[in-house]
Amino acid sequence: LHERAGRALEREVGAAPPRLSDLEALGHHWSFTSDKARGGRFLAMAGDRARAVYANDDALRHYQRALAALASCAACDDQTWTVRERLGDLLALTGRRAEALAHYDAVRRGLEQAAAGAGAARLHRKTGALHWEAGERERARACFDTGLARLGDDGDPVERAQLYQELGRLAFRAGDNAGAVAWAERALAESLK
Repeated sequence: LHERAGRALEREVGAAPPRLSDLEALGHHWSFTSDKARGGRFLAMAGDRARAVYANDDALRHYQRALAALASCAACDDQTWTVRERLGDLLALTGRRAEALAHYDAVRRGLEQAAAGAGAARLHRKTGALHWEAGERERARACFDTGLARLGDDGDPVERAQLYQELGRLAFRAGDNAGAVAWAERALAESLK
């Protein structure tokens, strides 16, 4: 019945409906079918839509429901990592640092196992930013350095620029203005590649 309802609703409103209530309904119905990936996708879209209008509690609820739907999907690692990262971003934004770190750590481990260097570097950067905000400067620096190491010499220049920017911010806050300028120049050079 849920699959029939999901198909009927999807025919009526399309695969990317503009109304949040339609995304919620599609996610609800598909999450009770064997197509967990589709249910997770609609629930994640609902989370994204709620987050875009700063309905953070609703977004958290939708992302958590998406993870629950994806939990029994064997071929949904990429989708699960995406939802967990978005959930971590929102938890970090709302001050729930420990929970955000747990999601970031899980995603980072998965990306490292999949040899996704740029993705793993991004998660090291986000983790480092959380440590920075908590006053843990050395842990932040270690995360940024590890992120650069994960990228290697031929990694994503945009991610490298963002990591250089974070290192520049650390140098600036430590009173090393010359170091901050050097990191900023390296970030700029990477962004122009």
